[in-house]
Amino acid sequence: MHAFLKWPGSKREQREILKNKLPKNFNTYIEPFAGGGSLFLYLGLEQTIINDINKQLINCYIQVRDNVNEFITRIKELDNAKIDNDYYLKLRKQYNQCIVNNKNDLECAALLYWLNKRCFNGLYRINKNGLFNASWNKSTGPITLDEDNLKQVSKYLQNIYIFNQDFSFIPNIAKKRDLIYIDSPYAPLTESAKFTNYNADGFNEQDHRRLADMVHKLTDKQIYIIVSNHNTELIRNLYKGYNFDVIKVSRKINTDAAKRTGAEEIIITNF
Repeated sequence: MHAFLKWPGSKREQREILKNKLPKNFNTYIEPFAGGGSLFLYLGLEQTIINDINKQLINCYIQVRDNVNEFITRIKELDNAKIDNDYYLKLRKQYNQCIVNNKNDLECAALLYWLNKRCFNGLYRINKNGLFNASWNKSTGPITLDEDNLKQVSKYLQNIYIFNQDFSFIPNIAKKRDLIYIDSPYAPLTESAKFTNYNADGFNEQDHRRLADMVHKLTDKQIYIIVSNHNTELIRNLYKGYNFDVIKVSRKINTDAAKRTGAEEIIITNF
């Protein structure tokens, strides 16, 4: 299985590296920041819990799980039209209305998928009001719709737990010898850069400190932890005493092609 949405912070390129980091034996696998699902879908572990704070993203997983055939049919219907900027903006407006109305249903999920394939650089981007504001990528051909993969994902999602909460609930469900992979929005590479936000509330320095405190408590409970983030002074200080592995990665999601260069990421483990 592979991710069916392109999402900021995708771990598609690092899947094999991260797989090799897993402890040999553990119980339940938990992802508090599931995002597009590149890693957990690649691993396909039976005992899995996923969570994400983005309501529309989680709704998309639920609709694929419960209504995959209807989901596929609706996407085809949305794509069976003259594809131009006016049509794109019309569907974007409909999707944002789902966000405003806190509506989570099949239509909202299909709109998210369609917009994800039609938006510029596949970049899920929101404004300060939490509304999706990515522009059209000007493609007019049929969108990518891997029906076989969607059906495999649907079958897999039947047997795992899906949550839509702040990450702080994880200590309530994690048990000794579980494995938690933490791929939160990254800390900025420079002091002048803004913290990345993929949801209306954003993810700031205080959130990174809350997260690190949670990791320390989970470590005391003998729970395995893997953390991915930028290799910055803040992150190194927050996880001082843990095992660090620095890797080079590309940044393909930047809207400016000239800035899609290599960057250093750090993989942190407590085992």
